Amino acid sequence: MSFFQNLKNTKYLLVLKILMVVNFFSILYVFLPSYIEKRVPASINKQLARIQSEIQSYIKEYSHTPDTFVELGIYSKFHKNSIDFYDVTGQAFQYIKLSSSHYFVRSFGVDGTQNTVYTAKDLITAHWNSLDVSSPKYKYQNIPSLKMFAAPILLGMSSSDDNWHAQIYFDLSSGRRHLLVRNKKTPSFVMLAFHDFVEEFFWMPDSQNIVFTATSSLRYPDGIYLWNIKTDKVINLINNQTHMNIIGDRSDVERYYLSLSGVNQDGKNIYAYIVPQNDLSINPKSFFSFKTLYRINIDLSGVSDISLATDKIKILSLSYLSDNPRFSQTPSLMLDDEDSSFVEHNKIYRSWKGLPLGGEVEQVLDSWQNFSNGTSSTLIFPYCLWYLSVLYSDAYRLAIEKAVTGADSFRALGLEIAKSLSEFIMAPSYLRAFGLDAYQTLVEGHPLSYRLSNMHFKPVMKRLK
Repeated sequence: MSFFQNLKNTKYLLVLKILMVVNFFSILYVFLPSYIEKRVPASINKQLARIQSEIQSYIKEYSHTPDTFVELGIYSKFHKNSIDFYDVTGQAFQYIKLSSSHYFVRSFGVDGTQNTVYTAKDLITAHWNSLDVSSPKYKYQNIPSLKMFAAPILLGMSSSDDNWHAQIYFDLSSGRRHLLVRNKKTPSFVMLAFHDFVEEFFWMPDSQNIVFTATSSLRYPDGIYLWNIKTDKVINLINNQTHMNIIGDRSDVERYYLSLSGVNQDGKNIYAYIVPQNDLSINPKSFFSFKTLYRINIDLSGVSDISLATDKIKILSLSYLSDNPRFSQTPSLMLDDEDSSFVEHNKIYRSWKGLPLGGEVEQVLDSWQNFSNGTSSTLIFPYCLWYLSVLYSDAYRLAIEKAVTGADSFRALGLEIAKSLSEFIMAPSYLRAFGLDAYQTLVEGHPLSYRLSNMHFKPVMKRLK
């Protein structure tokens, strides 16, 4: 065979080899994604199962969830076991301690980001509260009746389309408060707000956005955040130089006292109390004021305007903090009227709705004290402490006015409750500031400069001579 014939055969063989390689990679291109799609989730689920087993062992030994994933890893290694810190795609597992008994661990998968309705669902293992499919909805109005934030909302609220459930979990050891959103039809689909100190939240009417306040974090700025759960996009509605100047009349504001007050029916206006943190204490009369109540006009893609709420809104229900108080009969619920049946069947909501702010002193105080004792492990408790501290001050003032025995006992109890509130890591920052202000006033022997109740003593009580 001639040299040229050998060269020709070699050339054909080379082309054949190239074609075989190309064909091999074509087959991989076609079948590898489906192979990975089947095998990778199974491998990650095995990793998650091992992690869950170690967490359960840790809880059994120490009676609480691990503070960090590193702590769990050390525990596992000490017991001659092992857990993976990274999933099979190379992404780090995310471990979140929700509370002393709740947690969740998830794999972000190949894309390395939190899942949305448009992306692949993250794989998780978790232990959290069972999903309450009958959680209430916020009451939207064309002109909102602005009230103090209704504490029971924090226990869980449904979106207006009833497809989503949002709830704040808290870790008492660190004070972190995580806002979790779950899909009612697919409870394993979960989204986590980025901020680790979320205080209050409302669903927006479109059921795609949540507005929440967050303060006191060492990692993230204080703010009123608008979170789109469809895209996972977050906007800080007051993190803007112009807005900061309007709110604080200064450009160096970093910390705020914040509380949500209402959302109007079309979702274009959010109402919130916004006060720069110039001091560790603040008087509620200064906080719940039309001088600090702002209307944030939004278009769901960004802030279009923020200004004092000077439009024709309904009279603030906390007008009983004024010098000429108008008393409310019960604390606010802010729930849709259609949720009346839910309220009647839910013990906490039913009890909250029935708590008195008027009547005989002993009855009012006992009602609030008993309810507080029953909710001491929930996020409602800090709100109860504030109500109680003010109610005891109201009783103290009334006892002085009517010359009834036991005035100092009412002051002492109010003082202790106010002090506890001021130091309570679980409380929103503005409630801690309320607590400190009440403590400073009561410790000087004075009743508070505002009232919440319209109470009276029994006529048969012994009077001072």
